[in-house]
Amino acid sequence: IIGLIPTCLTSTCGNNTTNLVKIIRAESLGGYAWNASSNKIWDSSNSLYQVLNNYYLTNGDATNNSICQGTASANCDYRVKGIGSNTYYYNMIEDVYWNTGMSADNITAPEIYSDEIGTRTVQGKIGIMNASDYGYATTTHTDSLSSYSSYTSTNWLYGKGNEWTLNAYSTGDGEVLYVYTSGNVSRNHVNYDSTVRPVLYLKDSVYVVSGNGTEANPYQIAMSS
Repeated sequence: IIGLIPTCLTSTCGNNTTNLVKIIRAESLGGYAWNASSNKIWDSSNSLYQVLNNYYLTNGDATNNSICQGTASANCDYRVKGIGSNTYYYNMIEDVYWNTGMSADNITAPEIYSDEIGTRTVQGKIGIMNASDYGYATTTHTDSLSSYSSYTSTNWLYGKGNEWTLNAYSTGDGEVLYVYTSGNVSRNHVNYDSTVRPVLYLKDSVYVVSGNGTEANPYQIAMSS
């Protein structure tokens, strides 16, 4: 669970957000390009957006699709490991407008978050974590994310290797922010491979049935009609 996050359900919500639970897949899907082209725009033409929303979400097989050929070291067949559009859990996922504002890597989590929420025009069910998510997942929010190697032992989102975030880098040509193996947030070119962990928002009608959120006794969830 990343947190209870103010979320836009329309592209013009402004400050009229809805607090939704944002969750991330514990294990990665493998290595993918953020975008097969050099374009650092997250939208429906972005290859990773397509992998997650058109195939992973629907139990599709993108193995022979151009969005996976030559840009992914991971298996693009989600017929078993995807979510599935006809499942009970699919209906728990909210269709949201993602925080996609561009940012730098040498600023704090609150500053990055302020940049992110400046752009909310891309709708979808599946994304990846924002750089601010990673920044807030530790005990301090006053240091720049480019110096987060000091907090790897206290950051629960650290440890999956080089991992993409949703944030395009504000000044670099074709570059996106990602979590480096050292724990720092740096930047990488969009058509290089990095680890991907899907992220989604649960509808506000989803509730906890049982469990306490630990690995031994995880939350069991359901959705009211």
